[in-house]
Amino acid sequence: MAKKRNTSKKINTGRKGSGFSLAFLTPFLPKLITPEEPFWRYLPWLLGIGFILRATIALLGDFVIHPDEIMQYLEPAHGLVFGNSISYWEYYYGARSWIVPSVVATVLFLCKIIGLDTPLFYIAAVKLFFCALSVAVPFSLYVIGRRMFGEQSGRVVLVLSVFWYELIGFAHKPMTEFVATSILMLLALYTLRPQRLSLQQAVIATALAVFVVAVRFHYALAAGLIMLVPFVQSAPLTRIAMVAAAAAAFLLVGIFDYFTWGSFLHSYLLNFNVNLLLNTARGEESSAWHFIGWLVVASGGIFLCAFFSMFNYQRRLFLLLLVAAILVPHMTQAHREYRFIFATLPFLLLLFADFLVIGWEQTKHSAKAALLSKWRSLLGLGYAVLISGVGINNALPYQSWVYKAHSQETGYVHFIHEQDEIFSIYRQLANDDTLRGVYDITRPYFNGGGYYYLHQTVPFYSPSTGIFPPANAKEYVSHIIAYPSITPNGLTSVQGNLAMQTEDGNLLALPRFVGDRTLNKLVFWNSNGEATPVDGFTLAHESDKFAIWKVQEEDAPDTVRTWENYQIAPDSEAMFSIIKRIYGDASKPAEKQFGIRFTEQTK
Repeated sequence: MAKKRNTSKKINTGRKGSGFSLAFLTPFLPKLITPEEPFWRYLPWLLGIGFILRATIALLGDFVIHPDEIMQYLEPAHGLVFGNSISYWEYYYGARSWIVPSVVATVLFLCKIIGLDTPLFYIAAVKLFFCALSVAVPFSLYVIGRRMFGEQSGRVVLVLSVFWYELIGFAHKPMTEFVATSILMLLALYTLRPQRLSLQQAVIATALAVFVVAVRFHYALAAGLIMLVPFVQSAPLTRIAMVAAAAAAFLLVGIFDYFTWGSFLHSYLLNFNVNLLLNTARGEESSAWHFIGWLVVASGGIFLCAFFSMFNYQRRLFLLLLVAAILVPHMTQAHREYRFIFATLPFLLLLFADFLVIGWEQTKHSAKAALLSKWRSLLGLGYAVLISGVGINNALPYQSWVYKAHSQETGYVHFIHEQDEIFSIYRQLANDDTLRGVYDITRPYFNGGGYYYLHQTVPFYSPSTGIFPPANAKEYVSHIIAYPSITPNGLTSVQGNLAMQTEDGNLLALPRFVGDRTLNKLVFWNSNGEATPVDGFTLAHESDKFAIWKVQEEDAPDTVRTWENYQIAPDSEAMFSIIKRIYGDASKPAEKQFGIRFTEQTK
């Protein structure tokens, strides 16, 4: 009787006769196999479910893990395509690459040329584009799991990654951590093969690795570790081609910066220098070890099991090294947030999947071990789905601690419930044909929706740029976004500054606009406690958190003061002193009056 054929072919890492030997690195590299089983027949269905789940959360509402999502990616792209945007200091001075905003701008431009150029359509289109890109994560994990550990581990990690709530909830985000994670997984999918890469494949993989680094340079160590596998396997000529490809791709990234910012690698160098200067102020934000705590809390302990899989280090060493390659660079910098290490999640899920299938053992040796593996996998998947269901509802213990941003630029992460209503307010104004100018008095620009959500080419003020007398507001804006109306109940002093007491016991710092229920008017209270009614406005909308005051039709002026352009720079002056420390007299001058220059004509 013929002997049963093994279901997997042996690997090939480290080869003799390939010039300078790198065989000493072989123990650190994955032992890749070629499963003879065809792709799982449920793969397309699961990927389809994964996309639907991601798209559902994306389209269900709006939440922001950090204002960078709008400030650094969506808002610049809107300005590039539609002309009006808020230019934050990073894009005023050039401290961010245009790579990701250019991708967003491409989607916006396509929406524009087919006539779907309103927030209702283009916001959805951008979200769906990034949801589609994010499906690369579960697909890549399945294929990589098959190649590293076998079909069973691949199937388990596929199910885990399709339903894992953070991969679902953040799929539509254009931030570099999330975008680079999808590209990093595609790099691993393309590169980690049992067979030696051809010269052409090695060059493509190298260029893709440089692209990962260009999107988020903190992932350079992880991308380099992945590229080490084909580099060790390759012949000398291929290695030379890979080095040349890396240099060429690096040169193209620098040239892209030259054409967008005026000098080679401008955004990367400026970003590095600014963060170097700011690191002292950020030193006490959070401990490096908080990353481990955040991972444990956000996963309901699942990632703790993944860390413990190091006891079978011979089987899982490469994945553990990849996790370390993402963690360590972020642990060594002063500014630390959970979102920075998003790329660890796929590798930790793969570690957990293989732990469920194999456990501590190297292979399954008996029917009893196979049965134990089956039950362990089912229980583990069940627990992971439970954690995902609780997590997507923001109900995990201490979950709010995980997503807290350690700055005043704090996002409001609620995947489904209790989302920040400011975005629906902006959407409402974007559809208001009577809008001639808006003043959001509830927050600075960076915590709002920007022109990306407002869209209309009208004057747009925030508390930092409220440069007109409150009594004359209707000459500058037609709508004011405020907090809900209150009933004043006297004034008091708080740390030497006047504050208003309200009937419900709250203290509101002055100066402040408030809707006064006793007068049914919008009132401005200055820092001296003097009240000025803002005449001509009526309450058009009020909820538990926000109100919209609109100019009464009979009091609406014939004209509202307009601007020369709608590219304002609200924080250029605040950052100028830091920029000058870097560039000296060659620094780009800050915009006066935030870049707001009134025209003679009106709108």
